[in-house]
Amino acid sequence: MAPSQISTFMEQVIAAKVSGLLSMIGSAFIIRDVVARWRRKKGDQSLASIPRIILSMSVSDLLNSFFVHFLGPWMVPKEKMGFDEYYYLPESLSDGGTDGTCAAQAFLVNSTQITSVLTNATLAFAYWLSVCRGENDRELKK
Repeated sequence: MAPSQISTFMEQVIAAKVSGLLSMIGSAFIIRDVVARWRRKKGDQSLASIPRIILSMSVSDLLNSFFVHFLGPWMVPKEKMGFDEYYYLPESLSDGGTDGTCAAQAFLVNSTQITSVLTNATLAFAYWLSVCRGENDRELKK
């Protein structure tokens, strides 16, 4: 891999870490807001259906952003990143990865992405029931 390709790779890694960090902050605020509203409710301890789905989606997005964008190549072994030994790759980009961490990251990434897709579909269906069918939260919980 040529030095210009390594430079482009480093720019992409930095951009992914910044966008992943912003996504994690946004998800954390959504989680905090939903949990705070849930704690303020008196009497009825259950959370409404749509906020519960949004909470699940936010937790999944937070984990996905952490494992995909923020950790990214740190969990991948250097020899699997496709760089020649003749070109310098900063150790900070790939200094801690093993086959085990790479496999764990792959499992967690796939799990959180599947969860994101399923919760997004569930949220769309819940909104459809609520808006088009006029069903309230009690009917959505059934």
